[in-house]
Amino acid sequence: MYIVGPASLYGAFNQWDALGKPPGGVLKFIAFNYVRTASGDIYKYSYKEGCTDDCWVISASPTPDDSKYDLPPDACSGFQTPAMDNYVDTREACELYGVGFSMTIEAIDKNGFVYSWRDTTGEWDGLIPLISSFIGAAAGLIIGLIVLLVILYFDLLKWLQKKAKQKGLSVQI
Repeated sequence: MYIVGPASLYGAFNQWDALGKPPGGVLKFIAFNYVRTASGDIYKYSYKEGCTDDCWVISASPTPDDSKYDLPPDACSGFQTPAMDNYVDTREACELYGVGFSMTIEAIDKNGFVYSWRDTTGEWDGLIPLISSFIGAAAGLIIGLIVLLVILYFDLLKWLQKKAKQKGLSVQI
């Protein structure tokens, strides 16, 4: 846990999420979750359970509420962002996330598929290495006690069988 906690903190387990391919071939982003296609249509990514067409729906222009990312990207300069060399268009933004920050990146690859990556950091992140060591120690203690109890149980059975043989009883365990 002492290794997993800080690794998680530094984005080791973050990965790109595939948002699918909007109909009509994507040209570029016009806002977060909005793309313009080769036909000039604007599509918005709107995830709903059981959605069709990879959750891309035709839309009007983005509203001001859709441009909620108001912090400059350098406000999130402490994040370990992924390489973006293989993408034809990218957008990145930084926003407040509770008492910390959230970095969001969207990218379009050469085949027109859209991807999203996100990482967050906050006030409690400095405690992760300390808390992780205690959680790891507690988990190790519990696992160790379970193994010890299993071993003691089988040793008790062997001892009882040996005692029964000494008394001349025939016991099968």
